[in-house]
Amino acid sequence: MKRNRFWIVLGFASGTLGVIWLMRRARQTPAPWSWTKPILVRIHGEEIGNRLVLRAEERYRILLEKRPLTQHRALRRHLTRSILPGLALYQILLEHHRGDQQVALDEMDQVFEAWTTGRRINQMVLLHWLPSPFTVFRAAFELLWRTSFPPEGWGVEWVENSNRRIAFDIRRCFYKDTLTTYGSPELTSHFCRGDDLMAEMFPPSIGYRRTTTLGRGGDRCDFRYWNVDRMKESSID
Repeated sequence: MKRNRFWIVLGFASGTLGVIWLMRRARQTPAPWSWTKPILVRIHGEEIGNRLVLRAEERYRILLEKRPLTQHRALRRHLTRSILPGLALYQILLEHHRGDQQVALDEMDQVFEAWTTGRRINQMVLLHWLPSPFTVFRAAFELLWRTSFPPEGWGVEWVENSNRRIAFDIRRCFYKDTLTTYGSPELTSHFCRGDDLMAEMFPPSIGYRRTTTLGRGGDRCDFRYWNVDRMKESSID
């Protein structure tokens, strides 16, 4: 019995550290051109697709040089590794499609899907193999939240943080504020979709629901994650 308990504890600790490491590594991913190019080549053909990527890289460098200065390390990471790469590509696609937002945003969705799943697939696969996925997810989530989503960028109202569920509302978002400053608030909701895509890779024991977001015109982003084994969906609010 003691030996079995030892291996369970060891497996839990290893799984938690593994998920945390993978999530931290995903945060450190540079501008996502490696995921962007295959999508654009598939849509536009090799010549135009490669040209669009080169233009997006150049636009990114320009945006990077003129970016607003921020002293917070986490906000700099979001800006340089996520927001500005996405904005640069969106601006180039808008120019290519002569200002047609819907076409440009549809292509951005395809790029974001490849970008999100490419960064997150490893830790999601690992969660499927662990004996207590929600417990590990919660531990990794808490560390990621403390280190990557500071109050300087996000206004958060916590509802619950327990072994049953993680529930919180976001009233202010660094992504929405920044993209609005750059004149592209419509891109925010397409960044939001990354959370939904990630949740599709969860094991069955982790539930997820979000009914509204700031980027989609709501007054908040209502995130709800729950332990399916301990809660029914009807009782998560």
